[in-house]
Amino acid sequence: MVEETEKKKGWVVPAASIEALRNEDAALFKEAFLAMHDYNMNGNVDTSALSPAARILFISFKQTMDANTRRYEAIKKRNQENGKKSKGRKKNNNE
Repeated sequence: MVEETEKKKGWVVPAASIEALRNEDAALFKEAFLAMHDYNMNGNVDTSALSPAARILFISFKQTMDANTRRYEAIKKRNQENGKKSKGRKKNNNE
């Protein structure tokens, strides 16, 4: 049986990322933000194509993004395992 992977629909932006980019010029903000988006949605970014400033910002936020992804996957796996142990939802006699 082939397990289908669900395509991501979104991602969480760390507040520290936005605060660090707040005072940067708009072009750098956009470049770094789009790099974070591409990494979170597609799993890869060509850092050599980024400007030096955007590359530094992206690399500094990558660890936080990876930690958040690992935490989410662990919670998802735990919930799936707990769901397998469940006997189903109890029916309400009033229904």
